Amino acid sequence: MAKALGWLKEEREKRGRDYRYYLYRLINEVTDKIENLMELQGLSRKQLAERLGVSKSTISRILDGNRNMTLETLTKVAYALGCRAQIELKPLIADEFEGVEQEKDVTEKLPR
Repeated sequence: MAKALGWLKEEREKRGRDYRYYLYRLINEVTDKIENLMELQGLSRKQLAERLGVSKSTISRILDGNRNMTLETLTKVAYALGCRAQIELKPLIADEFEGVEQEKDVTEKLPR
């Protein structure tokens, strides 16, 4: 395990990834999900702001990625959209294989 973690650290350093890479990636994922939910509900930024009791500019700062929202803010936004926020933690090693095509199930290769 230690060898694998050393390899992971080395690979991340080669790619210039530190925690900020994952922070900005998370901000993009969250704001994309919020905007998709708004679109599905036909909800404008102004309408979401009204639901939350904040200004439209506050919503714009959140959705433009210019503000690192708290878990409380995320929970309020999700609730206003009829959802609940859920956090998932994944091992960093999984990122190294993201986008790599998975080999098909080996049972498909067995003769019948």
